[in-house]
Amino acid sequence: MVNDPDDGPPTIVGIEQWRNEYGLDNIYVAADTTVSMAVNGSIGTPTATIIDPRTMTVYSREPGSSGFTTAEELANMNKVQ
Repeated sequence: MVNDPDDGPPTIVGIEQWRNEYGLDNIYVAADTTVSMAVNGSIGTPTATIIDPRTMTVYSREPGSSGFTTAEELANMNKVQ
């Protein structure tokens, strides 16, 4: 989230409120206080943001609903041999 439900900076309380309002029990929601997940400086939806769980860094940002190929690519890279 880049803002809380009241259009202020994202907070844990705001994130929990938003998750509860939409029943997002099995989804992770993160606070992006520096808008680092924006693509080319703008926020458009949907945006596919792939985060590497091993480093917790943004691996890829793609506008639109694509990103499955990139996610599979990252999963293959992280696959335990």
